[in-house]
Amino acid sequence: MIMKWFEAYDIISSGGMVKREGWEMGTYIMLTEDLDNDEESCLINEKDEFVTVEMTDLQADDWIEYDPHYRPFEEYTDKEFYIYVKELCRAKMEYQGKVLASRLRFMAERNDCLPVWEMDKGLKYFIVFSNHQYRIESTHKEYYPNTVYFTNKEVCQVALNTYRYSFDLVRKLDWQYNLLLVMDYTREELNQIHRMLETV
Repeated sequence: MIMKWFEAYDIISSGGMVKREGWEMGTYIMLTEDLDNDEESCLINEKDEFVTVEMTDLQADDWIEYDPHYRPFEEYTDKEFYIYVKELCRAKMEYQGKVLASRLRFMAERNDCLPVWEMDKGLKYFIVFSNHQYRIESTHKEYYPNTVYFTNKEVCQVALNTYRYSFDLVRKLDWQYNLLLVMDYTREELNQIHRMLETV
C-alpha cells in the first residue's frame, strides 16, 4: 500500500520498516533507540547508519512498508507458488464466507427473525446449495454453528436473492480450493488462478 510519510512513520514507530517505491531492494529505514540518549529514538538504514529524512521525502506520497522476507513471485519454485496460491485461496474463501454470514445475520436481525435456539421452538430456515441450485430448507432441532438461520422463510428468500452474488463467490472459491487440493496445475494455470484471486 502506497502512503505518505506520516503513515509510514506510524509503521516504523511500531517497529516496522519502510522505503520509498523507487528505492533498490534491501534499502529501507527504521526507528531504533539512540544508545547515546536513552530518551531519544533515531532513524537508521539497512547499514545501521543514522539517516535524516529530507524535505522531498517528507513530502513524498510513495512510501511503502518494507518486508525483508519479500520475494518476487518469479523467484518462487513451482511448489512454493502452488502453496502460496492454495493458502491465498483458502484465506479468501474464509474471509468471503465470514462477510456473507455477517450480511445474512444483519438481515435476520434487522427483520427480527434471528432465532434464539434455547427459546424459539418453531421452524428455522436456512439456505443450502444442492443439485446445482440454491434452496431453502427448515429444521427445528438441527444446529450448525457456521449456518445462519431465519425464523421467517420469506426473509430468508429475500436474503438469498439479495446476496446471491456472495453465495456464488463463496461457492466458487470453495470449488477452486478443493480443486487445488486434488489436481496438478501448471505454473501458467496457477498464475491465472492467482490473478483471479487478486480480484476477489
